[in-house]
Amino acid sequence: MDELDEVPLFSREDVFDVMEDTFNRYVIRIFFFLMQMYTRITQWYNTNEWIQKARKIKGHIDDLFSPYEIEPVEDSWKSILWVEDDKLHQTYIEASDEEPMVQYKKIIRDCKEDLTKDPSPIIIMKTVDGYYCNVLAEMYKDARLYLSNEPKTLSKVRFISVNYVYGEDGEKSLPIDVNRGFYMTGNDLFNTTFVYRALKYQSLPFEFTMNYTLQIVDDSANYIELKSDQYIHIEENQYVVKKTDSTTESD
Repeated sequence: MDELDEVPLFSREDVFDVMEDTFNRYVIRIFFFLMQMYTRITQWYNTNEWIQKARKIKGHIDDLFSPYEIEPVEDSWKSILWVEDDKLHQTYIEASDEEPMVQYKKIIRDCKEDLTKDPSPIIIMKTVDGYYCNVLAEMYKDARLYLSNEPKTLSKVRFISVNYVYGEDGEKSLPIDVNRGFYMTGNDLFNTTFVYRALKYQSLPFEFTMNYTLQIVDDSANYIELKSDQYIHIEENQYVVKKTDSTTESD
């Protein structure tokens, strides 16, 4: 009889508590197991060579058959663009009724976290007078550009032709047509992201590669070539060829 007294007696509530604790432990174990499996599958997917090649091929196919790009119909809009995984990404930013330069400076300030993207993104703002366009990183490197309140005006610079040359030994080429409104003082044109966007805004099939050359002829019949690590800075009466680290190469 004494031995029976030592046997614990469980109420119905105790039994349910034990069952609930056991169930919770199994749920937690299953959850962590699934998380581990998800992490391993994600790591494998992101590092598998064949999958990455397939993603790049799909991106090229999407570019070949993607429809002709069309800008928003609004008179004024703002966006930030960058290249990632061999594809062009563009995010539009809500417009406001403030003065164009005030809006533009706010874009630069608000997009500072995007400086980590590589290659460096560009910012574009359409106004009734033309397009504001700059390499975002360069605006931060030069405080005069970021702090200036001087409005952009139409430059006297003209380019007669711009050709995108690529492929083995440069056997392929496409003409790039740039809206006249982009030739504003202080603008940065023809960096990698700008070139990709220009290709998307023409109707011919293309292949984007970082191994390209831009063949440019200006209105004085001067011929220049740009690589993917170069761009052109537009001034009132002239243009300057720069590298992406802001070093001047030639006038």
